[in-house]
Amino acid sequence: MRVQKFPQKPLYLVVRAQPKKKRKSRTAFTNHQIFELEKRFLYQKYLSPADRDEIAAALGLSNAQVRKDHFRI
Repeated sequence: MRVQKFPQKPLYLVVRAQPKKKRKSRTAFTNHQIFELEKRFLYQKYLSPADRDEIAAALGLSNAQVRKDHFRI
């Protein structure tokens, strides 16, 4: 009886990588929120913590969303 040998798979095909973590989706701003953030950015490039709290409350956003996305728009 003849035994047929198969080549071994390379190690990179055998070892499975860890599953990738899902990223948090980017905030979808309303047109009104974008308008207000852009308007504020025109005359005030940097927001103080108090200003961030104020605009976040007025727009229904979190402080972190205003801080992160104020400069992205």
